[in-house]
Amino acid sequence: MLAVDGHFPCDESGEVEFASLSYGRLWPSLIEKAVAKRRGGYHKLDGTCPALAFQYLTGASYVNVSLNKDTDLDMLWKKLEEFQSFGYLMVIGTDSKPKNKKISMKGLQQDHAYALLELRVHEGYRLVLVGCPSGSKWKGKRSNLPIYKDEVMKGWSEIEKN
Repeated sequence: MLAVDGHFPCDESGEVEFASLSYGRLWPSLIEKAVAKRRGGYHKLDGTCPALAFQYLTGASYVNVSLNKDTDLDMLWKKLEEFQSFGYLMVIGTDSKPKNKKISMKGLQQDHAYALLELRVHEGYRLVLVGCPSGSKWKGKRSNLPIYKDEVMKGWSEIEKN
């Protein structure tokens, strides 16, 4: 068991740093604080932390995949489909120093975690639906596609939806 208090690091303006209190929700900051405490401080958090947070919460193991030019995307997609069919929790993250600077212009934040909510093939394109507590939106290719939020959340309880 790990105990955490309700004190969080803030920036100069008094805003909570790291997992901000998005939409008034406290749980992301509490989970992040617990992981930071277990890892030895916020400075020790990195891109594997969302997966570690789930491991700490559930006791289940996790798989971490780093994408590079040699990644077999067909095999990765098949694995992700398999994980989705098993109902696994999935998260994706961005680098703290992305090689592609345009990524933030398209709506993804650097050094940030996103819930992977759904995989879908649309008109031959493999798409992933990601959830972001801060509410940022993808502005790149196919950003005009409907989100299918109702389909994704079908069967979720009110607690899961919020």
